[in-house]
Amino acid sequence: MANFELTKHCSLCDNQVVDFNIGTTCSLTNQKPDFNESCPKIVLGDKFWESLKTLNIQQQLLLNAKTITYLNAGVFAVIGIAIIYGGYYFGSMIWDAGFISTVPLTIVGVGLLVTSYSLAPIRTFSNKLSIAKEKKDRMDGVLKLYGIEYDIKLKVEKEIHGSHDIRMELKIKGLDKNLPNVTKTISENLRYDTDDVMHSSPF
Repeated sequence: MANFELTKHCSLCDNQVVDFNIGTTCSLTNQKPDFNESCPKIVLGDKFWESLKTLNIQQQLLLNAKTITYLNAGVFAVIGIAIIYGGYYFGSMIWDAGFISTVPLTIVGVGLLVTSYSLAPIRTFSNKLSIAKEKKDRMDGVLKLYGIEYDIKLKVEKEIHGSHDIRMELKIKGLDKNLPNVTKTISENLRYDTDDVMHSSPF
């Protein structure tokens, strides 16, 4: 397996050591990761739990923002179209009156600018959601190699001064290698700083 594929496993493991010069190594061997399919020495501790929570919360916060993002974009699009129509209508009026002016073109240009501006937030949002989903899918793919499956439900209860209070209901199976078929249920109240969680890249 390519080293990049192996380091995805290390990103969830407490044995990971990151050196900016040589990259990821294992604290047990002091060597770069070298295994097939899955690592027999992987330790899914604090790094795993933080990644599991953060990546799922990132995606959930973005999904929660989807409606307002598209609504705001729609409002700007309607305003832009209305301005374009107004410029066209005004141009038609002064043309019929026998006048020539660049004002209608200016108005239409403003309308086009507003309309194009309405699309920018959607492109940015779609890009962020795509990246969040890709990171979560990457993590889930690694976990499946270890026989770990989970179902998580996140409810964003309130936002206070840039922090989100989140209720997590998690069911996870396969985490205990000695009891692979046992499902563990975890209920937890979390608080995450919005900027920190959205800019965090644990995987």
